[in-house]
Amino acid sequence: MMYWVWIPGFLFSAFFSLRYQESARSRLLSGGGLFAAVLYGITSSPSRKKALGIAGELKQKGVGTAKVLAYLIASQNLVIYFLVILMAMMGAEFALGQLMGGIIMILLVASGWRLFMGKEILQPSPVGSEGVVGLQPTWSGLLLSGSGWWKALKYIGGEFRYFWFNLAIGILLGGMILAAGLQKWWIDFSQIGGGGILSDILSAFVAPILGMILFVPPVGNLAVISNLFKTYTIGYPGVVSFVLVSMLNPLILSGYARLLGRRRAMVLVGLLFLSAFVSGLLVTALYALFGFRPGHVPLGRELVDEIIRWLPFTMGKMSGM
Repeated sequence: MMYWVWIPGFLFSAFFSLRYQESARSRLLSGGGLFAAVLYGITSSPSRKKALGIAGELKQKGVGTAKVLAYLIASQNLVIYFLVILMAMMGAEFALGQLMGGIIMILLVASGWRLFMGKEILQPSPVGSEGVVGLQPTWSGLLLSGSGWWKALKYIGGEFRYFWFNLAIGILLGGMILAAGLQKWWIDFSQIGGGGILSDILSAFVAPILGMILFVPPVGNLAVISNLFKTYTIGYPGVVSFVLVSMLNPLILSGYARLLGRRRAMVLVGLLFLSAFVSGLLVTALYALFGFRPGHVPLGRELVDEIIRWLPFTMGKMSGM
């Protein structure tokens, strides 16, 4: 039913990655800042195995740890099709909030790392040509050629092979949460504290803990938090912090220790949890400045329903057959 969102979103993610991934990588290796690291992450894959492997390569080539962490956070939270799936499940305002939360988290973690770990002495890359920006694909070369579209379809196929199982796990677990949320014994954290600022603080704090306990991989975690929100279990600040804390999946902690060393990995764990908690509250506060708070009925719901009703191969059309 949501193909009109998924198809353009995945295609844009594919073409954007093909257009900018190599140039972002080259700029990062040649001394680029956080923006290059974030762009490289956005154009990469949310696969944890791939992300950790690339992070290790960046470290070996002399990229600073703060930039490597920025890349990791972006790759796990800000990949375009990841936000498209979130938008399809919960609404555009949630995808925008997650984008803001990811950026805030990157700034907090990068600043906190430099504050606690001090200035880093970097070794130059052993291969000087790595940072040279070569001939990059152009938009016209990608969009107006059969090879460009074939590369985009291969990108989508490769990413789908990565996340379909994670999404299936998330949908299954989310369905169980949705069923349990109807029971009287289910705990409603979003209303503990009176439904005000105390409830927001509790949601932003409890959600990352739930995320670490459930340790659902990226993409699958979107289905889980969608149902935690729909059952009124977690308030909006917790939605942001739950998704961001996928960086603290217990299965990935050993990877941080190999990448940074055990002591530094422990510092990183603390920074990631704290920044996810603070990011959820700050995004909520930013929306509040405009008198808005994402709710259970997405913005533009009536318009979306009307579009779906008139598009082919949707439930609205099929029900009239």
